[in-house]
Amino acid sequence: MSHFLKDSTDSDFKVLYTDTNSIFINGELPDYLIGTGLGQFKHEMTYKEIVFLAPKVYGGIISNGLTKATTEISKIKGYKNQVSFKDLKKLLIKNENLELVQDKWFKNVIEGNISIQDQIYNLKVNQNKRLLI
Repeated sequence: MSHFLKDSTDSDFKVLYTDTNSIFINGELPDYLIGTGLGQFKHEMTYKEIVFLAPKVYGGIISNGLTKATTEISKIKGYKNQVSFKDLKKLLIKNENLELVQDKWFKNVIEGNISIQDQIYNLKVNQNKRLLI
């Protein structure tokens, strides 16, 4: 991925976000980079709108090709449920946060049981590795 970060200034696209095995850009990759061969990318989806809030935290609205239907997707590390794009977008406002609740399983080996408890997941923008634009 470092190749794309370094060379994107001379390309027809700008790198918006990258992870270990994915890249989000605001343009088109050249055809020779897309395919099933080793080192090639697979085009998975096109977003109409997307926000990147922190490492492994993003969400957006996907365009479903020729139909006018859209689908919302959110990926939040450590949180298994979906969050609306509207709620994620609110986090772009400085000092905003989103308090989410999820079920968490806890095992007690000594007592031989498992309990399920509500756990609060506090989500806010992280500037550690991202330039906020």
